[in-house]
Amino acid sequence: MKLSLPAVLAIAALPALPLLAAPAERPPVLSAPAPAAKPAAVANAPRPPSAAGKEITETLKDDLAIGARQLAALREKIDAERLPLAKQLDALETTLLDARKEYEGVTRVLDTRNLDISNLKTETKAKEDESFYISNLLDEFVRGFEAKLHMAELPPIKAALEKAKAAAADAQLPVSEKFTAQIEALRIGLKRSKETLGGMRFEGSALNNQGSILPGKFALLGPFAMFASNDGTAVGIVPPPLPGAVTPQVKPMDEKINAGIASLMEAGKGWFPLDPTNGNALKELLAKTSLLDTYKHGGPTMHPLAVTSLIAFSVALERMMFVLREKRRRRPDLVVEMLDCVEKDDPERAIKVGRSTKDYVAKTLLYALEHREKSMGSALMLAANNELKRFGRGLPVLDTCITVAPLLGLLGTVTGMMHSFSLMGGDLGAPGAITGGISEALIATACGLIIAIVALLPFNYLNARLDEARHQVEAAATRLELLMKNKAKPGVPAHEEEDGFKLAAPAAASGGGAH
Repeated sequence: MKLSLPAVLAIAALPALPLLAAPAERPPVLSAPAPAAKPAAVANAPRPPSAAGKEITETLKDDLAIGARQLAALREKIDAERLPLAKQLDALETTLLDARKEYEGVTRVLDTRNLDISNLKTETKAKEDESFYISNLLDEFVRGFEAKLHMAELPPIKAALEKAKAAAADAQLPVSEKFTAQIEALRIGLKRSKETLGGMRFEGSALNNQGSILPGKFALLGPFAMFASNDGTAVGIVPPPLPGAVTPQVKPMDEKINAGIASLMEAGKGWFPLDPTNGNALKELLAKTSLLDTYKHGGPTMHPLAVTSLIAFSVALERMMFVLREKRRRRPDLVVEMLDCVEKDDPERAIKVGRSTKDYVAKTLLYALEHREKSMGSALMLAANNELKRFGRGLPVLDTCITVAPLLGLLGTVTGMMHSFSLMGGDLGAPGAITGGISEALIATACGLIIAIVALLPFNYLNARLDEARHQVEAAATRLELLMKNKAKPGVPAHEEEDGFKLAAPAAASGGGAH
């Protein structure tokens, strides 16, 4: 019979149970003395095995032998299978290493291909940006080239330039077609550059000063553009056209220059003044206008404006000289001395001091002191008004000029615009005459405003000096009245003693607030 190891252990524990439980079955001893302790050697002496124990021991020995045999067999089997498994493991590890190397190789190739693709994309983007940049440069060239062309040159090449500009603006157009149109415009520009090195002539038409369109020949010589009509009535320089103009206009020069231009058109050679400023001097010559030319272009309203400006500036100049003269005559120390004499009850000496100066404040006090026995307040009022009237003289005239000048300019604006609109209803081929009416309107308006602005400055200055003089006269007169009241004699009427001094503002100064 075979027993398992747990069963054997359980059976081996059975003999110990009675031994453990035996002390519990003994009856308690109450009074008998405890037996003497046995020697340790006797207590620990082995007991003879029983029959059941022997059987169990033999069984365990048999099981142990069987387990040893089985363990030896299992070890032999493991030893037999270890070598093939080790070889198989080595083979699998070699396969894994080969697969890992192959994976790393594929990964490197993939990274290289991705890098190549990225480089190709970058290069493609750079080429696209380069193409876009070149296209923009060509578009800027076409637009700049068209802007620098003379108006008479445009008709034969306008279609190619418009095609190039449309190609640059069309985002759906293929790049090849876009470059084809732009390169054609570039070829035209290079061809023109070669032709203009020594000057070029071509047929065309231009407007004369009367607004008539005449056929003739143009010549381009550096920065100059010249024209001579076939009948010889229109010869001169062709300046850059005005915005919106469709036909170039001829500006005649002096007779010598016009003769050189006519010879140049006929024979291809002639005399022409040299301009080392690359055309800037010629532009200044064409744009240069004198004051008399501006006056003539301003229209009929310039005559009353000239009269108004003459009156305004004359009055302003005379008044400024008057103010400066009165300022030089001011003697505040003598005015203080006069008032001190009155305070010391010595009016005669004050009168004597007042007669020694031309100060307007001192003259006012002098007149009041000379008539103090009659009416001090009335004398002060009369003298002050007379002095201040001198300061306000001419201000109404200046005020009227300031008001009338812008109105005359506005009248010139209306008449000039009426002239322009009347031409628009007739010959539309004469833009010079139409712009002449607008120029007339603007010149008249500008002149009216300039007159009003320039005249307003001295007007306000003169009003300020008038207010200053009024304040000084009022202050001195009030102090004189107070001093005279303190020194008043008995018998002087009370109403004269209590009258205050106050000047009314002259009518001339009232207009200053409106400006």
